[in-house]
Amino acid sequence: MLGTRANAISNVALGAKWRGEDQWLIDGGTRGAGRLVARLRGEDGWHFFFQYFDSDDKRRLWPIGPYDPSGKRGVSLQAARDRAAELSKLYRGGVREIHAYFKRELEAEERARKTAEEAAQRAEQDARRSTLRQLLDAYVAHLGRAGKQSSGDVRRIFNKHVYQAAPDVAERRAHSPRRVAGRSLLAGDSLGARNREQARSYMTGLGLFAITPVPGAPAHVPQPQCAWLCETGSPY
Repeated sequence: MLGTRANAISNVALGAKWRGEDQWLIDGGTRGAGRLVARLRGEDGWHFFFQYFDSDDKRRLWPIGPYDPSGKRGVSLQAARDRAAELSKLYRGGVREIHAYFKRELEAEERARKTAEEAAQRAEQDARRSTLRQLLDAYVAHLGRAGKQSSGDVRRIFNKHVYQAAPDVAERRAHSPRRVAGRSLLAGDSLGARNREQARSYMTGLGLFAITPVPGAPAHVPQPQCAWLCETGSPY
């Protein structure tokens, strides 16, 4: 390397300006442990690298960052030395291919990120498919398709006493739809005696609807969601 001087990295030396050719500075160190080097190329200023030799005995430079004495817009000399010491420890520990090592780490992180992102998307989709509101809507639609005259009354009661009275309940997961919806419908005195008995009847029908398997429903869709997922045209 032209212009290289051992043990020459200092803040004073790093103040040198570009003079038409690359300039290199290199810290001293133990043989076979890798070194911190600094390079000045063009108007880009000084940049730090960790220099090492790979398993093919080829000199490699792992970038640490641009030099900035304040450490605000780049890397200070002390921070660069600290990072080089970490890389040297890794190198002396048997990682001879620094570039390949960090490439594998980056790929593993990307895979983990995608896996977490996909899991979150699936959880969100499951939550949207499995809300109590969707189950109740599917039940009303089921009654309508079956020609039940009660479908209008059921929709009215659900709208007034679940969706409007307890919207947070309507957006919950429908693990126990009869219990959750029934608790919301039958609580308090707003229904009146006649409507209360109707609501009890509807809850019984809802419970049967939610747990009744639909022909052709896939086995991996859990009960009680199986029936209403198929009723609502789920991609399952």
